[in-house]
Amino acid sequence: HTKFLSSSFTCQVIVHYKSKTIVRELTSELKSLGIALSKPHSQSLHNTISRSAFKINKLQQSLVNRTCLALKKECQRLVKKKNSVLKLTSPQDLRDFSWSKLLKEWKKEAPTLFKVLRTVTTNDAKITAPLRPIIGTAGAILLKGRNSRMSAVQHLVGLYLFLGRTRKKGFSRLQKLGMSVNKITVNRKICEASHDYNEKLKSWKSAIEKKKRGICDTDEVSDRRRGRYGTGDGSESQLLALESSLTPSVSTSPTSCPLTLNSSCGTSSFSSESKSQEDITFREGTSSRNGGSIDYGLNGDNLDWVQRPSIYSSQRDTSSIHWFNLICYQNRVNDWELPDAQPIRPILDLPNSSFLPSIEEHSKLRNDFIILVSRILVKYCAFFKQFAQMVPNHIPHLFSKEMKQQSQVTPLGLLDKNENQSHEMLEILQYCNEYVPQCRRTAEDGEVEKKILHKVAFGGDHLTVERGVSAVASVADSDCPFERLEGLILKHEDFHCEMNVLQMIFDYMFKSSSAGDLGTLYQLKCKLNKKDVTDKVTKSYHGCEAFFSTVLDGYIAYAAMEYFGMPSPHENPSKSIPSRHTGSDAHFFKEVGKMVDTFILQKVQPETLLLEDASRKETTEQKPCYRCRYPGCDRTYIHEKRRDNHELSSHGMMIQEHIPVRSPPNPQNEDGIFNYAHNILKSGLLLRDFQDAIKEGDGARIEYIWKFLTLLFKGGVGRNVAIDQVMEHNIRETKDLMFAHGANLTFHSAQEYSRAASVIKDIAAHFDCENKVCKESSKHKRKTDEDVFIVVDTLKKIEALKEISGRTHKGIGSIPKDPISALDFNDLNVWLTKHKKNWVLLQ
Repeated sequence: HTKFLSSSFTCQVIVHYKSKTIVRELTSELKSLGIALSKPHSQSLHNTISRSAFKINKLQQSLVNRTCLALKKECQRLVKKKNSVLKLTSPQDLRDFSWSKLLKEWKKEAPTLFKVLRTVTTNDAKITAPLRPIIGTAGAILLKGRNSRMSAVQHLVGLYLFLGRTRKKGFSRLQKLGMSVNKITVNRKICEASHDYNEKLKSWKSAIEKKKRGICDTDEVSDRRRGRYGTGDGSESQLLALESSLTPSVSTSPTSCPLTLNSSCGTSSFSSESKSQEDITFREGTSSRNGGSIDYGLNGDNLDWVQRPSIYSSQRDTSSIHWFNLICYQNRVNDWELPDAQPIRPILDLPNSSFLPSIEEHSKLRNDFIILVSRILVKYCAFFKQFAQMVPNHIPHLFSKEMKQQSQVTPLGLLDKNENQSHEMLEILQYCNEYVPQCRRTAEDGEVEKKILHKVAFGGDHLTVERGVSAVASVADSDCPFERLEGLILKHEDFHCEMNVLQMIFDYMFKSSSAGDLGTLYQLKCKLNKKDVTDKVTKSYHGCEAFFSTVLDGYIAYAAMEYFGMPSPHENPSKSIPSRHTGSDAHFFKEVGKMVDTFILQKVQPETLLLEDASRKETTEQKPCYRCRYPGCDRTYIHEKRRDNHELSSHGMMIQEHIPVRSPPNPQNEDGIFNYAHNILKSGLLLRDFQDAIKEGDGARIEYIWKFLTLLFKGGVGRNVAIDQVMEHNIRETKDLMFAHGANLTFHSAQEYSRAASVIKDIAAHFDCENKVCKESSKHKRKTDEDVFIVVDTLKKIEALKEISGRTHKGIGSIPKDPISALDFNDLNVWLTKHKKNWVLLQ
C-alpha cells in the first residue's frame, strides 16, 4: 500500500512480506505514479497509471524500449510465417490480394505494429476504407526491409509501373526506397503469369468433347468400329507439338421503360407499360437454352510493330514486324440443338427475296428509329425532357438476360506468323484447328483419323476472313474433314463492319470540295475544328465516329424543329404537340413516328420496291410457261421472249409491262440539299441502330439491319463490345507491355507478354478495386452539346429539310434521295445469285 505524510507531502510505498516489511519513500519524480497507484480500482485506472508513468522521462524511455522489444518479437514472428499475405506473390495470389486480409493478419499476429501504424495514420480508432491502402503500404515497406520476401505490395506496385511504361531507372529508384521490386523481377512475374494461358480453353474443349463423345457413341452404337474409337486425349500432345513447331523458341441498367410495339405495315404504336423489371421477365425467361452447355469461339488479328534500333548499321535497320494475335471467348448463348453436319437448308434453295428486308423488318426498323430519335429529342430539346422517363435506355430482346453477363475472354498469345502470307495463314488456321473438339476413330481403310465433334467459330476482320477462306480452299482436297479445316467456321466480326459502314458514308458524303457548302460533313468538320477527322476512317475511327454522331444528333434535332415548329431546341413546339395528359407516352411516340416518316423514311421505300420485284420475279419463275395474251389464243411458250415474238408476228400487238420508276429521270430537278440531309439521317440512324444492337447483343436485330446495309453498300443493357474490338484492346494491352523493350524486343518476350496480358489486367483491376481507384471510362463523356447546336444553327440557315427544287451542294453534286433507289433488281438479282454460288464453292 501507499502512505502519504501530510506534513512533508512525501509518498511512501510499504510492502509486507511474511518475513519482513519494507518501507520506501518515493522520490519526487515518482510521486505522481504513487498517487495513481493509490487510487481505487476503476475502468480508467490503467490509463491513469500509464499517464503518470509517461510523465517520468526515464520511465517513459524504458516503457518505449519495452514496447519496441515487443514490436520486434511480433515482426520476427510475422516474417517467419510461411503463408503470410505479403509472402504470397504468385499471379493468382496477387489477383486475390486484399488489404482487409492483410490488416486482419497484422491485427492478430502483430497487434502492436497494427496499432502504431493506425495511430500514425489517423486519430480515429476505426479505420476507414480509404486509409487501408495507406496503412498497408507503409507496413509493407517496413516489413520488406526486415525480410525481402515480404514483397506482395511491391510486386503490385512494380506491375503498375510496368503498365505505366516506367523506365528501368525509375524501377531502380523506387526499389531503393522499398516501394517496388526491380524490373527484372517484374519481367519474371509476367513470364510466370503466361504459363497457364490456355488452361481455361482446354477445360472448355474437354467438357465439349466429353459431352459430345457420349452423344457420338449413342448415335453410332450400331457401328462395328465403335469400340475402336480413341479417347481423344492425344489431341493435347499434338497441340503442343504444333505449337512448338510454330514457335520453336518458346517454352511451354435495367430498361427504364419496356415498350410494347404493335407493328404493322408502315404503322407502329407504342404504349408505356410498368417500369419494373418484371415486364421483360417472360421474354428473358424464355431464353434459357444453354442447359449448362459450353461453347466458345476464336478471334484473330494481326499485330504490327515497327522496331527501330538504337544505332543504325548495315546489319541493323528499321524492321516491320507482323505477328498474329489470338484470343478465345466463351459464348454466353449457345444452342446445341442446331446440327453441325449440314445446313438447315441449302443456300441455293433460298429465294433472293429472303436476302432483302421484308415488310415486317421495315416495321421493326421504323420502331428502332423511333426509339433512337426519341433518345436524341429528350437529350437536346428542352420541351421533350419531360418524356425522358418513358424512353427506354435498352431495347429488350430474347437474350437480354444472358447479354447482361460479362464474357470470359482468354488470350492465346502471339504466333510468329504473318496473315499476309498464304502458307502462314494456313498454319495459323491449322494451329486453331487443334482447339476444335475432336475424337479419334478408325476409318474403313484402317487408318486412325480425327472426327470433328463440334465446330468452332473463327472470326476476324474482312481481310483476315478473306485470307482464311483462301487458306481453307487450298486444303479442300485433303482426305478427312479435320484436315480440310471443316471444324472452323470463318465469320466477320461486328466492329470492323461498323468501320466499313462509316467509311461508306464518308466516301459518299465527305468531300473536301464541299468545304464551302453549309451543312455538309466537310464544312461542319472545319466549323467544329475536328482536326482528328479524316477521309480514311481507319486512321482515326473514334474521332470520325464521334464527329458523325454529333452531326447526326444535330440533323435530328433540326428535323424536330421543322416538324414540331420550334424556333430553336430550347423553345416549345407550336404544332403536333405531344399531349401531357394520361396516355401521353403513346401520343409522344406516335408524333415521333410521323416525324420519322416525314424526314427519314419515304412513303414508299426503295427496299420495298426491290422486294416486290423479287417476289414478282420468283412468282414468274415458278410458272411452267408463258401463255399468249391475245383473246382466244391458247398457245404457250417456255420463254417469255418467244411469247412476245408470237404476239407481235401473229396478232400484231406489243405489250410492255409497267416497271416502277426507281429514281427521277433527272435528279437535278430535285432538291440536292434535302436529299443530302435525308441521306445523312437514314444512313446515320442505320449505323446507330447497328451499334446499339451490338451493345445489346441483339443478334436478330443485327441480322435484319444487315439486309438494309447490304443494299446500302450495293447502292453506294447495352455494355456489350464486339469481339474484334476486344481484340484491338488486347493488342493495345500487349503493346503496352512490349513498349519497354524497344529495339531489344524479341518474339519470345512478346509472346509471353501477350499470353500474360489478361492476368496482368485482372491483377491491376483487382488492385484498383481494393484501392478504390475509379475506373476511367472508355466511353468518355463527350461535351458536344454546343457542337450539336452549332450544327442545328448551320442547318437552319440553309433550311436543309425544306424541299426546294433545283438546290444542290456545289461540292457534292446531284445525289438521289436514297442511294438504294438507283438499284435495278435485275442487276441485284444477278449479284445475289453469284454470291450464293460462290458461297457454295467455299463449303
